[in-house]
Amino acid sequence: MTDNQETIWTKIGFDQPVDNLIQNGPTAPVAIRSATGGEVVSAMALFDTGAAVSAISPALVERLNLCPIGKGTVHE
Repeated sequence: MTDNQETIWTKIGFDQPVDNLIQNGPTAPVAIRSATGGEVVSAMALFDTGAAVSAISPALVERLNLCPIGKGTVHE
């Protein structure tokens, strides 16, 4: 975290049809916004516990008026 706040861990359960889980992985609808406020945007989050990094789409970066701190390739 960049704001020197203590990390808070949450247990999350997934309740989705098996076919959807196989096709999309463990996903959940989320509502996010910039840390500076502004519009709340609904998106679908994919929880990949084996991932080394986190990423969001360029369209979401633009919609939230964020400044990217890095770029990379995301395999869908």
